[in-house]
Amino acid sequence: MYEIILQCLTQNLEKFAKKLSDTLKTKRDASDLAIGMKEGTDEKGRNIMTMLMETMNEAIRNEPGRSDRYEIVHTDAPNTLLCCLGSFQYKRTYYRDKKTGEYLYLSDRQFGIEPRTKTMEDSKALALKVCVKHKFAILICFIHPV
Repeated sequence: MYEIILQCLTQNLEKFAKKLSDTLKTKRDASDLAIGMKEGTDEKGRNIMTMLMETMNEAIRNEPGRSDRYEIVHTDAPNTLLCCLGSFQYKRTYYRDKKTGEYLYLSDRQFGIEPRTKTMEDSKALALKVCVKHKFAILICFIHPV
């Protein structure tokens, strides 16, 4: 996994540096720079998530003995997940358990992703945190108007 992360970071580093450089040339505001950095690091994170999910999928598909229990129904099934970094897409393989007849995505199960999940728990927690923070801020403004 370390090699996958390193490869993804290396591939996107030049694009990230160019974007930050362009931001510095066009705007001299620290907020613009911070936003540019956050967008760049979030994009890197989403790319790493895609690479990790697809690499795990491939490792499971090529695992010796996997075909003894699971047969491939179809490959490259697209999925989109929302996480704290934003939405990212990945491809996965759909299997049928030969013993139970159950259909499943083994790579999703490996990462603890339940069937039909579109929003990861981290993004739900982040949304709740933001709601609580803003509710508290609104309450403070109501009690102590500026």
